[in-house]
Amino acid sequence: MILGSVICAVLFLLFIRNEEKLTAERQQHVNELAKELQPVNGERKKWQDDDKAWKATLEKKTKGESCMLLGVDSMGRNLYDTVFTMMAQYGFKATFTLKDGQLPISPDVEEASREYIDTEQFREMLDAGWEYGISVSEREITGEDAGEDDWLTRLDEALGHLQEGRIGVPGVVFASASQYSADADAELIGRGFREVSILNKEKASVITGDEEDFIHINSCFLNQNNMDIEQTMDKAAANRQSMAVTINEVLRVSKDGDEDVSLTKFTSFFNKLKGMEEQGLFQIMTYSEYYDYRKQLEQNKIKLLADYKAFKQEMQQKMAELDQQEQEIVKRTIPEGFH
Repeated sequence: MILGSVICAVLFLLFIRNEEKLTAERQQHVNELAKELQPVNGERKKWQDDDKAWKATLEKKTKGESCMLLGVDSMGRNLYDTVFTMMAQYGFKATFTLKDGQLPISPDVEEASREYIDTEQFREMLDAGWEYGISVSEREITGEDAGEDDWLTRLDEALGHLQEGRIGVPGVVFASASQYSADADAELIGRGFREVSILNKEKASVITGDEEDFIHINSCFLNQNNMDIEQTMDKAAANRQSMAVTINEVLRVSKDGDEDVSLTKFTSFFNKLKGMEEQGLFQIMTYSEYYDYRKQLEQNKIKLLADYKAFKQEMQQKMAELDQQEQEIVKRTIPEGFH
């Protein structure tokens, strides 16, 4: 009985020692395997890191940065005397409209009789990087008049005035939400326009949707009664979205809160915009600059996606080779009995 117990104890001790030896040998093989696999794992991680970097680049360069488009739907004296002069202090430029095809007046017109900017001021603004678009005034439609057709007819009349003044067709037409209809796109393209800026006077909004050859831009109105533009700016910048803001008239004290904006609110808006520009949250652009930016972005996207596809094919091939190398190293390093 005692002998049997001793024999069992000896066998158990031998078993424990053998297991300890096997464990030590396994650990040795594991350590050797880890060492042998370091170059393979290092190269695999490099490819995975490169893939993450590619995805980050695609996200940034195909979506683009937040842009702010500034427009002035007027060519009255206030455009030059107040808006242009003040925006120059911020280093901003904008797109103004030759409303109803109104041409700049002669600089010889008496000061007291001037309603619009003159030709010298017009040239000065263009030389400063400003651009012009066109719009037609809204009017109350009564009876059976077709609002869309009437707008296009009056737009043609306005373009005719520009032609008479030897001023070329601009790239952008400004329209109110009630004037514009998607059915008019073909007509607008046929007249030489590349963009339509659709003004919403009720609330601030961002530019949405994929951009194509003819770009639709949702513009909000900087007037005295619109209280949510600055909050919308913060959200747009956070989500890397773009905005367009249209100004009509800037007055020392607002007279019609639906149509004009006070000097105080105008200054507050541009102080905030300047701060966001300096932080890299917005790029300030004219409409033609935005059009060129979007087209370049689309070209970059096509090239980047093609380059990324080639990278992924190379990565998949390389990862398969690394998997094969790993299997061979395991077979070579770990004896058959230790698998």
